[in-house]
Amino acid sequence: MTDALVSSVLKQLVSVVQQEVKLVACARKDVKALTSTLQMLQAVIRDAETKQITEESVKHWLEELRDVVYDADDVLDEWNTRILRSQMQEDDDANASLHEKTWVYLMLEFASIVVKLQHLDRKCNLLLLLN
Repeated sequence: MTDALVSSVLKQLVSVVQQEVKLVACARKDVKALTSTLQMLQAVIRDAETKQITEESVKHWLEELRDVVYDADDVLDEWNTRILRSQMQEDDDANASLHEKTWVYLMLEFASIVVKLQHLDRKCNLLLLLN
């Protein structure tokens, strides 16, 4: 289940990048970091899903991962919605300020998710060392 969720978020992430949104440098960096982290985590999820039956720490890690990936999915949904809205509306000065604030908020949310996933990746490495 978690593997399918991560795959879905990766597809959404690729979609955002392919829309040729003019991302500022930090957002591009976060997109790359999130993509890389999700791909790496996806590689260990299948093994973790079988280990969760006997190891409580692995089960807890998967639950945390699922929560963060759902958060990422929500942010990407909002990102896609904002992109569609901005394409449908004329960009006047009043809307430009609102759009800028929205993008800053989304980029901060995005950066927060990257940090959470990197933290989970470190936890995963510790679990692997312990087993």
